[in-house]
Amino acid sequence: DCASADSIGSRDGEPRAPEAGQWFDYQIKQLAENAQLGMPSGTTMVTASSTVSVTQVISTTEEASTTEIAGTTVVIPFGNPFADKVFYVNPSYKTSLDSSISSASGKIKDTLESMRDIPSAYWLDNKMKIKGSNTNTMEGILEDAANKPIPELVLFIVYDLPNRDCHAKASNGEICCSYKSDGRCDYTDVSDKFCSAGLKEYEEEYIDQIAEVLRKYSGRVPVVLVIEPDSLPNLSTNQGDPRCGNSATKSAYEEGVSYAVKALASADPYAAIYLDAGHGGWLGWKDNMKDFVKTIKSLKVSSHIRGFASNVAGYQHVGEICDTYDFCLGGKNNDHPCCADPCDLIGQWNPSNNELNYALHLRKAMSEGIKDFEPHMIIDTGRNGAAGMRSQCKNWCNIRDAGVGHVATTATANPDVVDAYFWLKTPGESDGCTQVLPDGSSCPRFDSDCASADSIGSRDGEPRAPEAGQWFDYQIKQLAENAQLGMPSGTTMVTASSTVSVTQVISTTEEASTTEIAGTTVVIPFGNPFADKVFYVNPSYKTSLDSSISSASGKIKDTLESMRDIPSAYWLDNKMKIKGSNTNTMEGILEDAANKPIPELVLFIVYDLPNRDCHAKASNGEICCSYKSDGRCDYTDVSDKFCSAGLKEYEEEYIDQIAEVLRKYSGRVPVVLVIEPDSLPNLSTNQGDPRCGNSATKSAYEEGVSYAVKALASADPYAAIYLDAGHGGWLGWKDNMKDFVKTIKSLKVSSHIRGFASNVAGYQHVGEICDTYDFCLGGKNNDHPCCADPCDLIGQWNPSNNELNYALHLRKAMSEGIKDFEPHMIIDTGRNGAAGMRSQCKNWCNIRDAGVGHVATTATANPDVVDAYFWLKTPGESDGCTQVLPDGSSCPRFDSDCASADS
Repeated sequence: DCASADSIGSRDGEPRAPEAGQWFDYQIKQLAENAQLGMPSGTTMVTASSTVSVTQVISTTEEASTTEIAGTTVVIPFGNPFADKVFYVNPSYKTSLDSSISSASGKIKDTLESMRDIPSAYWLDNKMKIKGSNTNTMEGILEDAANKPIPELVLFIVYDLPNRDCHAKASNGEICCSYKSDGRCDYTDVSDKFCSAGLKEYEEEYIDQIAEVLRKYSGRVPVVLVIEPDSLPNLSTNQGDPRCGNSATKSAYEEGVSYAVKALASADPYAAIYLDAGHGGWLGWKDNMKDFVKTIKSLKVSSHIRGFASNVAGYQHVGEICDTYDFCLGGKNNDHPCCADPCDLIGQWNPSNNELNYALHLRKAMSEGIKDFEPHMIIDTGRNGAAGMRSQCKNWCNIRDAGVGHVATTATANPDVVDAYFWLKTPGESDGCTQVLPDGSSCPRFDSDCASADSIGSRDGEPRAPEAGQWFDYQIKQLAENAQLGMPSGTTMVTASSTVSVTQVISTTEEASTTEIAGTTVVIPFGNPFADKVFYVNPSYKTSLDSSISSASGKIKDTLESMRDIPSAYWLDNKMKIKGSNTNTMEGILEDAANKPIPELVLFIVYDLPNRDCHAKASNGEICCSYKSDGRCDYTDVSDKFCSAGLKEYEEEYIDQIAEVLRKYSGRVPVVLVIEPDSLPNLSTNQGDPRCGNSATKSAYEEGVSYAVKALASADPYAAIYLDAGHGGWLGWKDNMKDFVKTIKSLKVSSHIRGFASNVAGYQHVGEICDTYDFCLGGKNNDHPCCADPCDLIGQWNPSNNELNYALHLRKAMSEGIKDFEPHMIIDTGRNGAAGMRSQCKNWCNIRDAGVGHVATTATANPDVVDAYFWLKTPGESDGCTQVLPDGSSCPRFDSDCASADS
């Protein structure tokens, strides 16, 4: 095949090709000359190592920012930070709940027990909560989250501004612009006009300490920060209160929030930051919103934040979302469920009758008022499960008959605007004290709002409330009694610690699997494994490219230089590539990827089966069912009928070694595995070849692949596994596909794999996608671009004229043939940038006039089916040798296909 008419080296004057996998300078320059990288010219790719002349579309459906970390430019995806994460559950919250569970019974006890494993935020409401080793500190929590089987997302509330909580008394803080004799804040003293001393204390002793901890865990633990509840909303609406409207408080809030955002964004560029935005019953009026937009604009922080958090520590109902935020105004649609209005806000000309409509209003106002700012939202659902329980909705302190709301999830009513529902205020912690504390003493921070008609403790027979932030047993039992957790009853929540009686909808738009790791049950998201990842670029590939760049010029040189930072797969095509410390080994690559500012996704090709590459010679491997005297495989010898010795060698010396390395990095580095190119497709189509159809090779491929999938899935449950599926010009015919489905079904591995990789090391064009896979058959739509057919496959009644249509065909056939299996695809675009360059499309070896294809991206033509385009075959590595090697010697693995007219 490497002497085919299409193979480089088959014509006079062309250089000889080296052995498979070796660098082929002439080929890489042709690939660069004919490159179709899929990017607009003149754009810029940014990776963790350098900036070059072509855009890398990293794996996110939104844009990405770039920043400098440790002197290198890195990609920060802008996608939903909660997506595909497991959320951290603080052990200290479980301890608090346990104190109430012990005296509860019935439904209340059941609900409280289920709440033990529902994630909630942790409030950094004093300096003592920042550093330390236990899970009552930020540092201790991050260390605990970092050591989970997969690092878990932690949400912190940053809450310690000077003159904090100016319009109330219950949550007055520890840092002041001016102090009273008892050490509490004197809010009306403006002797320090701009709160200089208070801001210095806040910045140096609070924010800078948080920043120091964040730097330590940056890129290791996903972090979300909500900044300073109530502060900026108070500036917008309570300027008439001398405690809020004076110059000292105003300076403290504006300068403090601005410093906090910028310092924390700099300390951990991967952290997602949300500012507090009150709630719809506070800022929902258009004039209030206008003032709030003006305040946010003045801070010049919009480029550093993801958006806003609403209803923090509030009781405003989530409600149903309308088509537009002002859908209900003027009594136009009173009967519509989205206009339900327990606080009678619409009647006061406030369009934000619920928090979902408030989110629409806030997004609209901010995007109109601040250029290039489209904020996203989190809604605090910790205590808004019930609606209509207040006599006046301005009441906010320990509200009677409230209920906990929806558990943490990204499955919101409008994911384009609302990133997550999350318990931001910890259910069970008091909002503020009654005038007399539970121990009979007077409360020094009593706020008259905590004696409202709706507040627990204002009626005879009700218990007194403790100070803000302290555990309130009576309240948590009411919240549990009226809970609306947003889940069907009888379902199961799975976290990294235990299984309880309510589902946690973790952050993914697809389902999730569960598995046991180190004796604990963990959530494994089923979403696109490439999504929101930075892809690893192997230094050894750059070195190979540099050897060709040095002798290149013009456009070819420019393209080759741009390719230095485009991700590609790493082939584990012999045992020596598994363990080691350098980046020519799997272990070295994973260590390098783990130590990046954020761990980067690595894609490995598992490729060392016994009797590998049975239908060709160019890539014959090192493990055999039977060996010839020269140490190479004797493919036709079936004396070891079931390849027992070869399989033992493969399993113990190859797969088990890969598994050992995977276990070491499981949860630390995102990994994708493509299993054994060409193996199973050969079983489907080349049974007539005695090298492929004999019992030894058949056993080696079927048992070897099955063992590999199950062993590697067990070693790293977070790794995404794809089996090789040839390409459309190989398995695209319906009979071939039927055989392939039968083969896959017999292996019983569909529950362990994400799907399939197509066109691995191939030249089949991506093409354009049709509405259905058989859209082009029978000459029905010849003129449609999706029916372009450089290999004349449609004329041979093969519907897979390009790899996108093949993906549709494969998905349909597999889902119909294997129950509950909807596979996803990766398409190898390493060398399919050109089309129509072969005289015969069966030619596959070092094809002349080919070009590199689309760079790694999840922005595929059909993301529901195709997870990514990715360079699986490393462009520049030979497919196989010419009969005479470049050094003049004979090639021991010469395949006649590498002398084709196209080679």
